[in-house]
Amino acid sequence: MKQLEIAVVACIREWCALREIPTPVIAGGYARNVAYGIAPSDVDLVIPMGPDNEDGAVFHITEALAHELRVAFTMCRVDVAQAYGDSQGDFNERIYTLLQIHGPNGEEVDVMFHREKTIRAVLRSHDCNLNQVCLLEGNLVWLYGEAPEYARLLKPLHELRVKRLREVAQQCNVRIDEESFHKYAIVKREIDPADLADHIP
Repeated sequence: MKQLEIAVVACIREWCALREIPTPVIAGGYARNVAYGIAPSDVDLVIPMGPDNEDGAVFHITEALAHELRVAFTMCRVDVAQAYGDSQGDFNERIYTLLQIHGPNGEEVDVMFHREKTIRAVLRSHDCNLNQVCLLEGNLVWLYGEAPEYARLLKPLHELRVKRLREVAQQCNVRIDEESFHKYAIVKREIDPADLADHIP
C-alpha cells in the first residue's frame, strides 16, 4: 500500500471503532493481487453491516465518514454512491453504499458497506473464487483455506465482466475452469457498472 492509502485505511478503521461500526477488512481484488504478487491498483475495504439496516441510515453513516475523510485528507477527492443508483445488477442486493477516496498521485481506497453480516459471508458472495480472499492482521485468508487451483465463476455475469475475470486469471497465472466461464456468461441489454469494476466483491 502507498503511504496515503495506509493513512486513509487507518483513519477509517479508527473512525469505525469509535462508533462501534464493524471493523473494515481488506478483501477482494487487493488481497487477491497481494496473494499472486501483482501490484494492486487500489485498496478494497469491506464493512459487513448486516442485512437489517435501512439504506438511508447506512447512507448517512457513509456521508459522515466521507466528511471526516474530506477534513482529514484535503488533498483527496471523496465520492459516495448509494448502490450505484439505478444499477439493475446484484450489486444493489449486496452493497448499501460505496465510498471512494482518490489521492493526488493515483492512490485509491474503495470502501463498500456490505449487506452481509460477516466477512466470511461477504467472501461467499463474490462472483469468482479468485476474489474469495481477505487480509486479517496482515495474513492472507482464503475462504476455503487455500488459493484455488482453477479460476471458477460462481454466478451469472455480463460477458464483459466474464472477460475481465478471464484477464484476471491470466494475470494471476491460474488455469481457467472453462465450464463455469461458459455456463455463467450471459448477455444483458443494460450493463451493470459492477460488471466492469475490479473492486466488486
